[in-house]
Amino acid sequence: MPTVDNWPSFLAQLHDTAGADDDGNVEPLALSAASSQAIAALEQRLGSTLPPSYKSFLLTSDGFADLGVLWGPLLPVGDVNWFRNREADWIRTWIETSTHPDLSVKEHLVYGDKQDSAVFRLAYLQATLQIGDVSDGAVFLLNPEVQTVDGEWEAWIFANWFPGAHRYPTFGDLMESVLGGLRSRRHR
Repeated sequence: MPTVDNWPSFLAQLHDTAGADDDGNVEPLALSAASSQAIAALEQRLGSTLPPSYKSFLLTSDGFADLGVLWGPLLPVGDVNWFRNREADWIRTWIETSTHPDLSVKEHLVYGDKQDSAVFRLAYLQATLQIGDVSDGAVFLLNPEVQTVDGEWEAWIFANWFPGAHRYPTFGDLMESVLGGLRSRRHR
C-alpha cells in the first residue's frame, strides 16, 4: 500500500504541480509546521488520537492550500473539527435523501476502481473529521471508524458531484491520489 514517507518532498511536488503556470513557473514553497503542543491540544479537544500520517503531515505543514482548483485547502490545526460540528446540515441532507442501502462494514472496505462513491456506510459520515475547507461541494474527511492496525484512519473525498465518498485506506493514499490527479490534468 502506498504511503507518503517524506512530507516536505511530497508537498513540494504537490505545490509545484498545482501552482505551476502554463510555462511551468511556480512561486517558492513556504511551509509552516504545527507544533507538537498544538497537535496534542487538537487531540485533546477531539478526544481522539490522530492517525500517524496526518500527524506527520501537520508536523510538516499546518494546513496546505496548493491543491489545485478542484479542492479546498487542508485546514490548519486550529480549524480542524468533527464534520458533524461544522456541517451538520450537509450530513442530515445526505442521510435523508440517500436512496442507497447502507453498506455492511465488509462492503464498505472496497477501495479503488471497484468502489461506488455513492454507496458507503452512512453511519460513518457523522463520525468523520473535517480536515479540509469546503470547496465547490467537496471536502476532505478522515474516518476514525475504519482504522488500520497502525492506527491510520480511512480518508475520504466527500463531494456532492461524485456523488458521495471516494474512500482511501489512509490520508497518505488520499494525498497521493490528489497529486496523481493533478499530474494527469496537467498532461492533457
